[in-house]
Amino acid sequence: MMKKYFFIAISCVFYGCSNHSNNQNKGIEYYFESGNIQYDLNNFSKAIDFYSLAYIQDSSNTILEYRIGFCYGKLDKYKESILYFNKSIMHKYRIGDSYYNIGICYVCLFNDSIALQFFEKALVELPKEQYIISEINDCKLRLQLKSKSNVSI
Repeated sequence: MMKKYFFIAISCVFYGCSNHSNNQNKGIEYYFESGNIQYDLNNFSKAIDFYSLAYIQDSSNTILEYRIGFCYGKLDKYKESILYFNKSIMHKYRIGDSYYNIGICYVCLFNDSIALQFFEKALVELPKEQYIISEINDCKLRLQLKSKSNVSI
């Protein structure tokens, strides 16, 4: 009877240790795919958790930088989003889209003058994209309205 309990106890210890080891050794592919699943489900906070675990293993992964930036933007964490989109630009991944997304972040932060600069950079990278032209026009209009409202009588 004592041998049976000893065997069960040893099995639990080994199973627990091997299970813990498996969790620690999950590769970048596992975290990236898990992040993608959460991303597709619009669970952006959980996606960031998985992407961040992958990013720890590969901090030069430009796709992760872009995805993390996008997720932060969806969570209204615009400063964090801008940080990751800038990394994406620095590593030359989806430059035009990253400029555009930074512009969107600045619009959400109510800073149309900086947003306009990023939209114009995006348009250089992605010429003739109507959605970028539309954002540029909207920023210019808001800036004009703001300057007119600041005129004192």
